[in-house]
Amino acid sequence: LDFFAAAAAREISGLASDLGGLDAIVFTAGIGENSAEVRGDVINRLSWLGARLDAQANARHDRELHASGSTIAVLRIPTDEAAVIAAQAFSFLSSQEKP
Repeated sequence: LDFFAAAAAREISGLASDLGGLDAIVFTAGIGENSAEVRGDVINRLSWLGARLDAQANARHDRELHASGSTIAVLRIPTDEAAVIAAQAFSFLSSQEKP
């Protein structure tokens, strides 16, 4: 998990550089939605960007995780990848001509 958090922080740092800053960091899917520990580790590594985590909000798995004074919004947004894949597959199959 330490390697994962380091890699995530490194990628976010690179994107922040490419974009000239960040408005928000969004955690989603398996680890992002469910691991307060990993979210905390990632955001601690990004404190130099101005990201600050509210420890209680993070522990409760709230939607908004940033602390007051954070210059970047930190969000947790649940996803349902299976539903998205199913909807896209249905849309594709519905658009195909019948033999």
